[in-house]
Amino acid sequence: MCNNLKHPHWGASKNGHHRFLPPDFSDGVSAPRRAASGRELPSARKVSATVHNDHGFHDHAVTVLLVAWGQFIDHDITLTAETRDPRTRKTPKCCEGNAHPNCLPIEIPHGDPFFAKHEQRCMNFVRSPAGLRYNCRLGTRDSFNEISSPIDAGTVYSNDEETLKTLRSFKGGRLKMLPVFEDFGMKDLLPLKLEDPDEGCIRPSEDVYCFLAGDLRVNEQTVLAVVHTLFVREHNRMADALAKVNPHWNDETLFQVPKYNHFVTKSRELNDIALSKAIHLSRSFILGDEAHHGCGKATHYV
Repeated sequence: MCNNLKHPHWGASKNGHHRFLPPDFSDGVSAPRRAASGRELPSARKVSATVHNDHGFHDHAVTVLLVAWGQFIDHDITLTAETRDPRTRKTPKCCEGNAHPNCLPIEIPHGDPFFAKHEQRCMNFVRSPAGLRYNCRLGTRDSFNEISSPIDAGTVYSNDEETLKTLRSFKGGRLKMLPVFEDFGMKDLLPLKLEDPDEGCIRPSEDVYCFLAGDLRVNEQTVLAVVHTLFVREHNRMADALAKVNPHWNDETLFQVPKYNHFVTKSRELNDIALSKAIHLSRSFILGDEAHHGCGKATHYV
């Protein structure tokens, strides 16, 4: 997609991520970072469990929607490419002896406050594949973005034309929905992901399916799926309303007008609100006041 006529590649998919800070690879190119002394860094899980203890504190200033909305926006602008096993085309299972070069399994220490209950000592972790650097310049390893980075409602309509076709009903400009509770007077849900159902979905059995949406991460958590559902319902509401006042419009027009409205409205609102007030609120509520005021200060692990 072109978001800037003077710089048509800005924000395009398949481009490398830009960095706020220079990389700190141990070999200067690609090898995982080490401590200043040359030792391996401690287990990421140990650091997380030590720094972010679960005290069961309930913050009444914000709701879980803050997290889901943040995810929804993040998923509209970034999708870092994932490593796939060339044999299975699935994420490598690094804790099961997979020797894939991008495997970096995380050791879970003894006495972990959560995983010790389940006798789990390893957390699967796979590096993202390396991508082309800006203007194909040589240099350090960079990951790349599989979707376009402007806020363009890609979470609703996808950035892939073939995926978009699977989302459309091609009737009245509507997106597909699942009217499973229609007989109870309840609204429709997102359609089911029947093709490649295990991708991005943890299924308890083969007769259970996850949802299909413009972004494959829709099923990461329930409230995120709710946000996706609201946007698809809103598209169909607009399509139905437009069809009543414009009975001569065909399916394509009835589809494109709500899509354009979603794109313009979402972009304008988020650029005015999410990128200013929401960032300030996120720093205060998510990181805490101390981290907010001390942002930018960092120390080296030795």
